[in-house]
Amino acid sequence: MAKEVWEQIQAAEAEARQMIEGAKQQSVQALANARQEAIVIIRKAEEQAKNEGEAFLKQKLAEFETTKQKRLDQIDSEIRDLISRSEKRIPGATKNLVEKVVS
Repeated sequence: MAKEVWEQIQAAEAEARQMIEGAKQQSVQALANARQEAIVIIRKAEEQAKNEGEAFLKQKLAEFETTKQKRLDQIDSEIRDLISRSEKRIPGATKNLVEKVVS
């Protein structure tokens, strides 16, 4: 009887060891899977951040080009206006010079 109890205890211990080993293997596998999932999530987040950054940069470059072109057009307009005003003053300035030279 004692031998049967002892064998049952040993069998129970062996079964417990197997269950513990199985649980360890499952936890190791679960951690490995979690790491892989984390790596995939991180890579996707990095790719998304990169794409969003590139899109933002393209948008800002387009805005800069638009602003630059508007400013260049404004400067060009101001230059044409100054040239036009100065050309209108040339006859008067010439007349004043001639009068001062003659007098």
